[in-house]
Order: sequence, then structure tokens, then C-alpha cells
Amino acid sequence: MSSPGDRGSLWWTTSLLAWAAGCAGDATHASPAATFANGDGGGGAGIPSSADAGVAGGAQDVSGIVVSLATGRPLESRTVVVGGRRAITDGNGAFTLPGVAAVYDAVVVDPDGTVISVYRGLQRRDPLLTHAGAPTPAHAGSVDGDLSGGNNYPLAPTDLVTVQFVAPQANQFSPLGGLLSTAQLGPEYGPIPLQWAGPDTLTGDLSAFATFAAADGGASSWFVHQALTVGDGQTAVADLVLAQVTQVVHVSGTMQPGSQDYGVSKEAFYRLPIPNSRIDVPIAQGATFDDDVPDLGDAGAELCVGAVGTAAAVLTEQCGITPGQTPFALTLQAIPAVSSPADGAMVTKDTPLSWAGVDRGVYLLQFAPLAESAVTPRIDVFTAGTSAIWPDLTVAGVAFPSETNYEWTVGAFGPFASIDDALGPQGIGAPLPTEIRRSYSTIIHLATAP
Repeated sequence: MSSPGDRGSLWWTTSLLAWAAGCAGDATHASPAATFANGDGGGGAGIPSSADAGVAGGAQDVSGIVVSLATGRPLESRTVVVGGRRAITDGNGAFTLPGVAAVYDAVVVDPDGTVISVYRGLQRRDPLLTHAGAPTPAHAGSVDGDLSGGNNYPLAPTDLVTVQFVAPQANQFSPLGGLLSTAQLGPEYGPIPLQWAGPDTLTGDLSAFATFAAADGGASSWFVHQALTVGDGQTAVADLVLAQVTQVVHVSGTMQPGSQDYGVSKEAFYRLPIPNSRIDVPIAQGATFDDDVPDLGDAGAELCVGAVGTAAAVLTEQCGITPGQTPFALTLQAIPAVSSPADGAMVTKDTPLSWAGVDRGVYLLQFAPLAESAVTPRIDVFTAGTSAIWPDLTVAGVAFPSETNYEWTVGAFGPFASIDDALGPQGIGAPLPTEIRRSYSTIIHLATAP
């Protein structure tokens, strides 16, 4: 599914927000990152200055990590501002800021100032801050080889093989067969291109899952996986021999509310203990889960189920499903419908923005200009509230972006008890989440006032 938001491995993103005109007349207009590095910029509304942060009761250090909203991978060289104090993330996305008030807002800015994230009303001292963008790759390599087993090659349109390499720093897949006119037909696969940051070698898991049509109208499943290391500037050659999956497991469960309310497609997949790993397996469509699926448990993979809205931007997933036990219930989250302003409205920095709340949800306001720049950045705001105004980002050296067209969407993320829960180890940026619930409003087009 493709939706306005972006997380990670498989789906999601877009942006907008706000700030007062403190730097509007600055002819030099340095980028936010440069402003922070120079030590300039005061505390804007809702973002206390260093004088405000001071030694208020409960002030403690904040040590967190900034990761990609799309992949969960660490983001280096992002500027983090809390209460007027600033830090730059290291190669692991980590930062520490001393003497932060008990309740605080945080801001994360890309090095070129084109993407800004705001986090409202935090208390936790170890936040996992998700931020749009991806690590800057320093290395590149590839994987290729030959497939064997399962069926004759070249593959027929009714046959489908997906070869996937996944590592903590990178993942990529290559489909063979099926109905895609551009797909390879085997037995050769690849090259699968890889780019990554960090060490100059990449160690991960290479797998292939195949579904081959049978003469009786059924299908058989085949699977193989192995460890593989790829070096910078190298092509790793790995031949894969598929083995038939002879065992199936039964999954049973419901979707609440009923799938007809959202136009939902069911899904089942396995996840290896590596972030962004996903091995999709075939499952029949229907209003409930009552299905046999291939058993890949012996490969060390855990079973996950999900539902993706086709008529609305809705996604829910649960992992760690134990086949044959109590039926599970997937919760299809309500849509955070925008209440105001109306589509096409002109807004100022004080225009109220509001939307419908969802049960156990926190919200990502995504504001996307037609062209991102340090003057008109993309802005993401994470909040537990259901109303906001354009934020004051003078702390980031950014004035209200007058006479600019933005697209605004509201994403609801759950299930979370609070914004601190959402930005914790099992929150939005969790590498191996147990449950995901996401839903998105329609896009609202806004024009900022002169």
C-alpha cells in the first residue's frame, strides 16, 4: 500500500506546519542547520529558550536517538534542539542534551534545513525520534546468482519468486516471474543493488520465497535463506537452491470493525529478526482470517498478519502470531478526518487546525510544500492533541513561509497510551514492532497568507 505517511520497510509519507516571522527580514537567511551550528536563534513559542529550560524542577539530561521514519535506521548529522540547547547526532543517530525541563518540545532539522520535525509535550529522557529522510549512503555493492529447484525456468506468468537481501543497514528485493512485464524469468536473478551507511561490509540474510502453480490448479511453496556478506564496491555471487515447504499452519482471526468498512485486503508474512525483513506468503482474501499458510517457523521467522485499506489509507499489522491458539483480532483504526480548515483555504500562523481523534492514537501532521527548501521546508509534527496552529520555528531560523502552497495530511499512529509511549522503544520507530495501527486523512491543500 502507498499512503501519505512513510514507514519503513513497506509504506508511508509527506508534510507542512508553521512559525512566526522572526527571521523574515534576514537577507542572509542561513539554513536552520547553519543557524544552530553558529549558536544563533532564540526560543520560539512552545519551544522554551535556554533561559526558560534552566534548572527548573525535574530538569535532567535527555539522551535519545534520531531514526528514519521510513526505515528506522539511524540518522547522522541531524541537529536536535530542546529548550534552546542543541546537539548533532552521531553515526548511530544518538545525541545528549543536558538540563532539560521535565516537559519539553524537541525539534530535529536536516543538515540542509529542508526537513524539520517537531515533537510536542515529551517527558521521557530516552526518546526514539522518527524523522523523514534516509541515511546518506557511503558504500554500494550488489548481489546476484542463479536459482534452482521448484519448477522449470524460465518461469511462467503463474509462477512468482521473490529474492530478498536484508541487513540492519540496507534491504532490497528482486521479483522474478509473475505478471510484471519487467520481471526476470530466471534462473538468473539480480543484480540486486545495495547502498548503505556505516561499516564497509554488509552482513545480512539472503532469501528466496517462491509460489509455483500446480497442474491441479493449486500451488506449492518453496523457500531458502542463508547468511551473506557484501563488501563495498563488490558483487556477492550466491546461488540459491529452493526447497519445498511441506508444512502449513492455520491462522484464524477477525478484523474490527468489519473489513467492508474500509475495503480491506488481508495479508500474511514472516519476519526474520532483522529490521525491515518481510517475506510475504499467499493468503486467500475474505472478511476474516481462516487460512492455511506455509510454515516458515523453522527458519527462525515469526508469523505476522495484517490488513491494508484499499478505499482508505488504513494499515494494521500484528506480529508474533502463534498458529492454532486463540484467534487474534486486528483493529482497523478510524480515520483522523480533518475538521478545519477546509481544502483550498488560506492560512496564517494563527489559523486553527483540527481533526478527529482516534482511540489510543497519537498524530503526525505532515506539511509538504511543492518544493522543499530551507525557506519552505517539509515539516512533520508529532503530537497527542487533536488541534494545533502553525508552529513558531524561529528557534530553527525559519519564518512563516508566506505565499506558499502546501499539502497537509494527518496520520494517526497507535496503539499508544501517550506521546512518550509513541516515541519509546516499541513506538513509531521500533525496529521490530509487535503491533502497528496507522490511518491517514485525505490531503488538504493550503495556501499560506502573504
